[in-house]
Amino acid sequence: MRDQNPIRTARRKARQGERERNGIAASPCVLCIEDHHTAGKHHDSLLTAPLCRMHHRDIHEQLLRAGIPLTFEPDEFKRAALALRSMAVYDRARAGAMERWATLLDAKGEQNELQSQKRRKQTDRKRTSQHLRSGAHRQTRTSEANGQCARQCREVA
Repeated sequence: MRDQNPIRTARRKARQGERERNGIAASPCVLCIEDHHTAGKHHDSLLTAPLCRMHHRDIHEQLLRAGIPLTFEPDEFKRAALALRSMAVYDRARAGAMERWATLLDAKGEQNELQSQKRRKQTDRKRTSQHLRSGAHRQTRTSEANGQCARQCREVA
């Protein structure tokens, strides 16, 4: 089937590529998940991992840039070495993703900690305010147990 509007198709593909490069592309559907042969299809055809098309293309580009041929290698030792190098490229990409996720979690954790500290301070101020307004504070201030109130005020504050 011929493309009815090739200019519109080219523009759509260019916009999609830009969104993918900026990391704002829509999450992949079930239909665009592909099996990536992490050791290379001709090096070990059984070792696969599911990837979306965008990341599958990206990993293959990294393999080619690393000088790893995706063709069959008859020498078993060379084939094993190429399979290990292929897996190393894939694992580096996975490690980079995990590092990004950990950074996001760290930032979120720090944000949650700051919010918790703020809530604790507000709760402590509220307790201090309640203690100072309570009858117990007035009674201990005017009685001989003034030192006891001071200790309580320090504990609350």
